[in-house]
This record gives sequence, structure tokens and C-alpha cells, in this order.
Amino acid sequence: MKALYARRKRRGGQALIESVAALVLLLPIIMIVIYAVAECSYACVIKSGLSAAAHEGARNIAIAYWKNGGVEPDPAPILERVKVANIVTSPSQFTVGYSPQGNPDSVTVTVKYGGTDTGLPPFPNPDPLGLGRFGTIIIRASATQALN
Repeated sequence: MKALYARRKRRGGQALIESVAALVLLLPIIMIVIYAVAECSYACVIKSGLSAAAHEGARNIAIAYWKNGGVEPDPAPILERVKVANIVTSPSQFTVGYSPQGNPDSVTVTVKYGGTDTGLPPFPNPDPLGLGRFGTIIIRASATQALN
């Protein structure tokens, strides 16, 4: 009877050690996966905000174009009013292009997140995996609005 009890006790200790070893090996992998999913989700939020800002900017420039009687407006004051909290904070994030030049049929507005000129934190932030060493990550979105 004593021998049976001793064998069961050893098996219980062995199971505990195997569980701890599995946890030690798998926990870092699980944490990296959770971090990657969170950062991908944040990138999608940024991209969605940039897309909304680009659409709003292109629409507002098209409205100003028609209010000016078909003359290209100065985009800086128009884009100054386009804001998305912690994503789009400055008109320097926008690039405006008309197509074709001279008699524009459409306006294309591109907005970016990232780089040093935006005043926003880099993506990803914080960067525990050191992705910034491969270069600056810039997320862009653009929208085109017809002018006719």
C-alpha cells in the first residue's frame, strides 16, 4: 500500500513539473501572438481614421472648388479643419493632387501617419520587438473626389 502511494505522489510531482515546463516554453509565444494581434488591430484603427480623414478632405476641397467657380482653392485652411483624435492632427500630413493639371476632373487627397514631421508617436509605440530598426513604418490612405 505504501509503494502505491509513493508512486502516485511521484506522478503528481512529475505532472506539475511538466505543466510548468510547458508554461515556460509557451508563455512567451502566447505573449508575442497577443502583442501582434493588438498591434494589427491598432494599425487597422489608424488606417480607418486616415481613410475617413482623406475622404472628408477630398470632399471639402471639391466643395470649395465649386464655391470658387472652378478655381483650385488653397487646401491648407480646408485641411486644417480635418482632424481625427491622435491620428490626424496637422495639415502637414496631407498631400493634395489634381488630375489632370489645368482642368481638373478630380482631386486626390493622401494622408499619412508616421514619420518625423507629423508630431505623432511612431508606429508601433512601444516597440518591444524592435521593428523600428527596419525603418520608419508609415501608414497611408487616399481618397479621390470627382469635381464634375
